[in-house]
Amino acid sequence: MNLKLRLFLLPVIMLFYTVPGDLKSSIKNNNTSFEPAGESDYLKVYDQLHDNELSFEGMKLAMAGFEKIIEEYPDLNKNLLTIIDYSRPSTAKRLFVIDLTKNAVIFKSYVAHGKNSGLNHAESFSNRIRSYESSLGFFITGNTYYGKHGYSLRLKGLEEEINDNAFKRAIVMHAAVYVSEDFIKVNGRLGRSYGCPAVPVEGHQYLIDLIKNNTCLFAYYPDNEYLSVSKYLKQFPARSLTGNGI
Repeated sequence: MNLKLRLFLLPVIMLFYTVPGDLKSSIKNNNTSFEPAGESDYLKVYDQLHDNELSFEGMKLAMAGFEKIIEEYPDLNKNLLTIIDYSRPSTAKRLFVIDLTKNAVIFKSYVAHGKNSGLNHAESFSNRIRSYESSLGFFITGNTYYGKHGYSLRLKGLEEEINDNAFKRAIVMHAAVYVSEDFIKVNGRLGRSYGCPAVPVEGHQYLIDLIKNNTCLFAYYPDNEYLSVSKYLKQFPARSLTGNGI
């Protein structure tokens, strides 16, 4: 099923932290290719998501880049797309997993940013080793392992000089106790990582198992410099809100 056809699926039921078994079994790799979509197509998908917490701009850029990445990586899982929307504060749920076969947000969560990216809002991003900042752009998820943060997920950065140092920086998805509503109540924000997209302890294993092994993740922020150099998105015009480098 190509992207054009997916735009006209029946209305979807929003899911949060639980996914029916039949949906879990439907998330498999396929060899479908996507047709390029226009602005109106993205709007139709966005309307079907029924989730205005995810910015339309972030969703549009994620899907536009995803279409190009599929051409470059034909074995990529084409049914799932994860978006981290760093235009939102850490006190908001800003990690979204979208099932593209149903145009449904099937998982939504808090996620931390790097300690040098900002306090409640992430405003600065980097690919540098020991920068302790988050990175923008497109990633492919890898395998899981047990490390110092417990069950974790490796991430491969796809964009040269933007996030391709992810492996060298040990940028992975892992759980952290400072990613919780209790921490927010005490501190007014989430805790911060060394650049990893840290997620809550509750539900982290389910999330990691959902998106592991060859799915696409897009870390979004309306940063003019990133948009101007991303090989997947530089055809889009710059936006008014900018960060402090990539």
